[in-house]
Amino acid sequence: MISEPIEMGWNKDRQSISAGDNSTNIIADRDVSIILQENVPTELVDEKIEELVTVICKTRFFTEFDQVGASLRLGKRLFDGDLAVGSAQARSRGLAWCVRFLSRSEHINDSEQYLETAKSLGGDAEVGIADAFVLSQKGEKSSALQILSDIDSAESRTASLMTVVHYDGTEAAIQWMSDAGYTINSLDSDGKSVLLSSQLQLGRWNDATQSVDSLSERDFDQAPVLLRLSAVAILSTTAPLDFRGVLLSQVPFESNGFRLASDAVSMERRREAHDRFLLAAQVASDLNCPRAASLDDEFALWLELRDPAQSQYGKNRLEDKLRDISTALGFVPLALSFSIDLDIAAVEREIDRNIAINGGMTVEAAVARFAIAFTKPSPEEAADYIFRHQEQLSSHVDPRLMRFRQVELYSQAGLTDRANEVFDCLLEQGISTEQENNLRRIISDAKGSDPVASRKEQYESTGDLGDLINLVAELEEHQCWDDFCEFGRQLFEQTRSLPDA
Repeated sequence: MISEPIEMGWNKDRQSISAGDNSTNIIADRDVSIILQENVPTELVDEKIEELVTVICKTRFFTEFDQVGASLRLGKRLFDGDLAVGSAQARSRGLAWCVRFLSRSEHINDSEQYLETAKSLGGDAEVGIADAFVLSQKGEKSSALQILSDIDSAESRTASLMTVVHYDGTEAAIQWMSDAGYTINSLDSDGKSVLLSSQLQLGRWNDATQSVDSLSERDFDQAPVLLRLSAVAILSTTAPLDFRGVLLSQVPFESNGFRLASDAVSMERRREAHDRFLLAAQVASDLNCPRAASLDDEFALWLELRDPAQSQYGKNRLEDKLRDISTALGFVPLALSFSIDLDIAAVEREIDRNIAINGGMTVEAAVARFAIAFTKPSPEEAADYIFRHQEQLSSHVDPRLMRFRQVELYSQAGLTDRANEVFDCLLEQGISTEQENNLRRIISDAKGSDPVASRKEQYESTGDLGDLINLVAELEEHQCWDDFCEFGRQLFEQTRSLPDA
């Protein structure tokens, strides 16, 4: 599912200090440590080291955070910069964390240099864990795991899990946890985030729910990314099994029609997820990760709009965001999905302005432009609009998804020759057999075959929820009430969604 690391505290400009006469003096880096040693107590330097390490640790799982850059800067300051006057213990710990963060980057030489310094300072278990990360990067997986096994702590077990993920992937890592007799409570907070993320990626929804139930407030404080991961896990329990994967990376594009269970228990879970998304957004903002904060807030807003008890509040929030030029484009899809009146021409102008300012298409502009396609008065115009902007959109919108939609739209317009042209492009790119059969059926229906019989055959051959949704819609449109009641009941039993009731 993309900030500059936080530089907290004093003396951000290491080359200047304020003299007694309020003038600014330029001082070489090699003299900074002497000045600090003479004027700043060691315990204050240690506090600053701990503060900076904590920020990197808490922020490193946010993809927009420059973990490598922040670690290089901190490592330099600890090695021979202004923080080199800290205590041996604080410097060793700080350097050990920098080693971990840099070991799997192109800065392995810096990592090894910092590791040797950390060892010379009398490092403890954290230095041992850092040593294991360097060995792992050199291909010595077994040696790394042996070191971590000898340490035998929640932190070392987390490092072992990360090592297995790095070498063998998430599925093998979860199996390794089982083989080793470890549970989520065997890990520290970071490890719990790695395990929960792996369970969600693999679609192990029940395991993910159990993991969320074991989390504590300390876990959320130590690894703030757990707030969003747990929110997604909770929300997933209210979505049909076939659709849960969509929730891992974004608010569903067709957000108002996305199936969410509406029974009392599910509504309570949706509200719990909503509250956790809001908290995740606040923490991400405090950590200077605006993209993560925006995504979490978008999830919270979506759930407000879908909740009868909060829908008006959500609508007011959405309208406020649409009035704010800094956030408006990113919320265009939600606005269109929930029938908020928009000046489409003004939105188009703002998209063009955004592209000009940023020197190219941004994520926000792309999702807004793609959403606008479906406001066009006819399927043909919508497909042509996507075609015109396809090259521009392709850096942020899956090109295959755009072509899938073009096939559907041209077929709806009865333009089967054009639909087949796009379909042929998809075949050249490579699509699954299931996707190929589905698109062939769509084009065939447009040529005059019995759409009800075709959709029934499709659903009965796949059992796919999306095919069931399409079948029920077709049955309703053609007033096939006997089949509509039968398949409509099946649909409701799978989704427990109010519209399907």
